[in-house]
Amino acid sequence: DPSLPPLDRQILDVVKSCPDRTIRPAKLASDLGISVDDACAELCGLLSAVGGGTNGASFVFETPSATAATTTGKNGNVQQNVQPTMVFTFPPDFESRALRNRRK
Repeated sequence: DPSLPPLDRQILDVVKSCPDRTIRPAKLASDLGISVDDACAELCGLLSAVGGGTNGASFVFETPSATAATTTGKNGNVQQNVQPTMVFTFPPDFESRALRNRRK
């Protein structure tokens, strides 16, 4: 759709390229050169435009494994740096649903 702003088109293209249209904000941020916070906001906006519910878009919070997120502090104690990550999943027809919402 030529009326889409370039960033919106790029977001749709990145999501389409992901297996099962499942994406984390860090992937979008890396691909588009934007901050993770901005990527999260963009994906939340896309989720809102597509709609949730049965056969809709969704997200879950995923917590990385504790072993992958441990560091040793200055005093030798092991610290866990576990931050939950939003993981978004979009339905096969997400692009047409997003474009339909934009036209409203």
